[in-house]
Amino acid sequence: MANNIMIAHLNVWVRSAMFLFIAGAILLRLAWWWESVVRKSVIDDPLPTLLPFPPKLEGVFAPNTLLQGISKIGEGLLPGPEDLAFDAKTGLMYAACGDGWIKRITITHVLDGNYKVENWRYVGGRPLGIVMGNHGELLVCDPFQGLLNVTEDSVHVLSDEAGGKKFKFADGLDVSEDGSVYFTDATTKYGFGYSDYDVLEGRPNGRLLKYSPETKETTQLLTGLYFPNGVALSGDQTFLIFCETSKVRCSKYWLEGDKKGQIEVFIENLPGYPDNIRYNGHGIFWIGLVSKRSAMLEILFRIPQLKYYVAANKAVMEKLGAAALSIGRVIGVGEEEGKVVYMYEDPSGEAMPFVTTALQVDDSLYLGGLGTSYIGHLQLNLSLS
Repeated sequence: MANNIMIAHLNVWVRSAMFLFIAGAILLRLAWWWESVVRKSVIDDPLPTLLPFPPKLEGVFAPNTLLQGISKIGEGLLPGPEDLAFDAKTGLMYAACGDGWIKRITITHVLDGNYKVENWRYVGGRPLGIVMGNHGELLVCDPFQGLLNVTEDSVHVLSDEAGGKKFKFADGLDVSEDGSVYFTDATTKYGFGYSDYDVLEGRPNGRLLKYSPETKETTQLLTGLYFPNGVALSGDQTFLIFCETSKVRCSKYWLEGDKKGQIEVFIENLPGYPDNIRYNGHGIFWIGLVSKRSAMLEILFRIPQLKYYVAANKAVMEKLGAAALSIGRVIGVGEEEGKVVYMYEDPSGEAMPFVTTALQVDDSLYLGGLGTSYIGHLQLNLSLS
């Protein structure tokens, strides 16, 4: 009987030792995880990113090669033209480029290959969204400086903070008939060059802002947005549309009427991540899709622990970024119904990768992107009425 008692005690001791060993191994593993991954990660407390599966590539989303037939304007002279603006009075186009310059392009005879590209105004930083103001000036979003007023003779900062917070990422904008500027601060947490971390973190760090030329003040219209990017006013200026890149959707914000101040979804579950948006004056919003979607990545990003790993490994981030550049897409969305009616793409990503903007002038569509050194030109065959 004594032997049985000793064996029983021995079994308890063995089980306890095994439990302590396993618990210790788990604690060591957790310590390794914390030290090697979490502490080295740029992001804090990421949320799972829950997106619907991408739409089927059929109907209007059926694959095509229409962007492979673009002509290239100013090849080698326009590094990373993020956004474009057109002055209808002079026939001049402006491009916000990665070298800190606003370039000016004469496009009067672009179909004949007769155009001129020149350095117009150096703003420094990295100009992103641009739009023509109401008095011939150019309004520019620069993530380092804020909202700028740019003329032939000067660069003036109109605003660099709102709600007691300095801008981290002034991004996209549009201007109303009364001169009010509606623009986005894509993230209040991560500066330019770190936008991937904001998208990866999955938290709503962005906001929609309004600058008043009368009061010279900037107010917050909306906060808690998921990397809000481009902005475009509707034809009657009763609402605006802004793109939420990390949610693959565009939202509508009402400026007038019974719904004033309300927000609703305009279009969601896009086949790519939206960047800038431009209204063509004839019922169509053109949206540049900066990258394709990947079901595999979107499943991976549902797991916050894996987000820590991706953020802590620069090589992994770079590979994911490189994979995103492998296609070029632009879509046209109807103003009234909020449905995609046109899609042009370059599945190879060689002719027009990483499309950030699409600006329609008459029957031509001009494309800008971070992966090119030129502006893409596509002749349209649309009924404008």
